[in-house]
Amino acid sequence: MTELAEEDGLSKLSTTNRRKQFALATAMVVPTVISMVSAAMAGYFILRASDSEPPADLSKLAVSILQSHDASPQMRAWAAAALGIPSDIPMDLTTGSTTRRKPAAQPMPLPKVPVAD
Repeated sequence: MTELAEEDGLSKLSTTNRRKQFALATAMVVPTVISMVSAAMAGYFILRASDSEPPADLSKLAVSILQSHDASPQMRAWAAAALGIPSDIPMDLTTGSTTRRKPAAQPMPLPKVPVAD
């Protein structure tokens, strides 16, 4: 019977050649594994986001924030934006009515100087 592997017939690979072959095989496999893991993680997070409970009625929350007296200005700004209330209109916080804008400052008139001919 013939021996399948003879010591003389097989060429031995040097350490550097083995390392090169291992590095090439790793370089071919690693990007595929990274993309598969990334796709699985993206799918997981999409599933978690779509499967979560929808938030409570935001308009009720925004109205309650605007009605509370101890809400911070940032919370009030968020509530106004959530309700679609324009925030560039100045309002009196005590009465809730719009304040009249002050007219723009007019330049002071120049004094009339008599001109001598």
